[in-house]
Amino acid sequence: MKLLKSKVLVYCLLLFSFSCKNDKEERVFKNIITEHLNIIITPDLSNRVKANLYPKPMNDIDLIGSVFNDYYPNLYEYNHRTSGQKDALNLIFTNANIITEYNYKGDFVIDINKKETENKLYLKTFDGTETQFQKESRAFVESIDDLYQKTKVKPAGADISSFFKNKLNTVVKKDVFKSVDKYNITNKYRNILVLFTDGYIEAGLYGKGNCIGNSCYFLDGVRIRNFRKDYKTNGKGKSLEAFFKENNYGILPVENDNLKHVEVFVCELYDRSLNKRTGSQTVVPNDLDIIKVFWKDWLTKSKFKKFKLVEKVNSIEEFQAEFTAFINEK
Repeated sequence: MKLLKSKVLVYCLLLFSFSCKNDKEERVFKNIITEHLNIIITPDLSNRVKANLYPKPMNDIDLIGSVFNDYYPNLYEYNHRTSGQKDALNLIFTNANIITEYNYKGDFVIDINKKETENKLYLKTFDGTETQFQKESRAFVESIDDLYQKTKVKPAGADISSFFKNKLNTVVKKDVFKSVDKYNITNKYRNILVLFTDGYIEAGLYGKGNCIGNSCYFLDGVRIRNFRKDYKTNGKGKSLEAFFKENNYGILPVENDNLKHVEVFVCELYDRSLNKRTGSQTVVPNDLDIIKVFWKDWLTKSKFKKFKLVEKVNSIEEFQAEFTAFINEK
């Protein structure tokens, strides 16, 4: 009898152990991660839009249009995605007075997931006719071109630092996690800011009152020239970067925790120190070399997730290649 009770007890323990093991196996979750692109296009509508003052091979309108033209299928199918993209294409400006000053309708947003839900043929038609996405993109580019024409007559200015600190927050998306049945589902958002600027930060915050030592809120032509003079006088034998760090030069960093979720593609940096007719250098180091040092330090200390600085390009193809490479970088 005792032997029988022992066998029953062992059997029950084994059964309980097996049952617990199965429960653990049943509670193992599978991880599913889907990546979405939140593209934010932001033009700096300051004096740089005046082609007669700052001529360059390509204009912003053509480059902005190329982002939309390249979206489907190239960016849409990025990372082997084929459906369910919760992508968005946004256009916002660095300063709020654009809407009232130039009678502009407001910031522009295309929510791809929402549009596809409403219209299955939003991105693609079977007969090759113009898609709704193409129609909306074309209408948008035409409206932004009209705005550019107005700002060429009366530039709007650009407060990039305040934009980074405040308005950018309105379009930044964060990862969303949820558990459904046996799945851990993560919707991962890549906030990719395409910032059109020449690199000169002229927002009206000038003078020593807007500086702490050699770090300031602005980076205008005067400040660049003063840095170059200081470097040539006192930086002999040192690299531009080493002299910059040793003397605590910089742009005061932006304090915004959301910037760690943002990847910024800065284009097209312009060198005002070059000869406008020949494109040759007139000073050493030139403005572009100095701008790059300041911007790299600024974006790093402001804790952006990733960034790339791009000089003026010679074609749409060159711009698209730079932008696609940036998106594909891990």
